[in-house]
Amino acid sequence: ILHVHGANDDVVPLAGGPLPGDTKTRTLVPVTEALRPWIQIIGADDTPVVDGPRTTWSSPTRHVVLFIDPEGGHARTDAQTEAMRAFFLQAPPQI
Repeated sequence: ILHVHGANDDVVPLAGGPLPGDTKTRTLVPVTEALRPWIQIIGADDTPVVDGPRTTWSSPTRHVVLFIDPEGGHARTDAQTEAMRAFFLQAPPQI
């Protein structure tokens, strides 16, 4: 599972919190918490490996990867496109 997010996203804040411009006062959970169900479903370790903008939670056969573009906002950037390309070029896990 790959989740790509811009650090400067003003629509869906990385750290969660109030939904910008929302008159219903809804609050978003932090992106890492939103990924928690996927991390549990694949049986990954709770301690991720952090490598620059990539945070990876792994089980023996599957991964949840969070790529945070430090310069990105809500719209996709070249760095985000490259992260997606690199992710999908990896060999699929053996199941």
